Amino acid sequence: MIGLWNGARELQLYRISQQHPFIVSISLLLVAFLFRIIDIFVLGLDELLGEIILSKLLGFLLVLGYIWAVGKTITSIGLHRRDINEVLLIGGVGTSVIFVAAFGLQYVALGGADQSPGIVFVAIDPKTGLEGGVVFTVFLLLGNVVNSFMEEGLFRGVMLPHFMCSLSFRWANLLQAALFDLWHAVWPVKSLITGDLTMGAAVTEAVSLVLTTTVAGLVFGYLFYKTVLC
Repeated sequence: MIGLWNGARELQLYRISQQHPFIVSISLLLVAFLFRIIDIFVLGLDELLGEIILSKLLGFLLVLGYIWAVGKTITSIGLHRRDINEVLLIGGVGTSVIFVAAFGLQYVALGGADQSPGIVFVAIDPKTGLEGGVVFTVFLLLGNVVNSFMEEGLFRGVMLPHFMCSLSFRWANLLQAALFDLWHAVWPVKSLITGDLTMGAAVTEAVSLVLTTTVAGLVFGYLFYKTVLC
């Protein structure tokens, strides 16, 4: 009887998600955004720890709870082991190449400016300036991994397919990318409130953030569409 009740509940929730995809998606986004606001403006974990790890973790748990409630598995949001070795290899090599190229160019530029560049292994949070050694490095990496799972699970794994219930992929992808922009707009707003940025600088940072997150959101949405939904 319990199994039948659970199955009926999952089916009912799934039907609701299909009948009201926008309401469900925006509701999940608002809850996750509330976690984010509390983490940044109330608890201040970004300044205290260098990572808003709590809201990222709660946001990911929110996504997992939702897909469980509607009777789906984590593969529906793109978390699967298919071609994992190839993916890890491409990701690892690609990241290494980017870091080597970036630091290499910086090293050459500093050397050309008659400075004495050196290589120091230290983790620095770019938003707060906090820095640390190995433990802090692992903590930042863990925070970014959780953040990737949460953001991809919410925006691409849940919202994109829901929007596609009523919209074409093109418009659904554009909508989730736009919401992805708003999700990140909290940082220049905070910098403006705390006085770290002037109004002009905050607007400039916001515009830059909108451009980069729009492109990233569209690309990630397209990749999710091709690798998971197709």
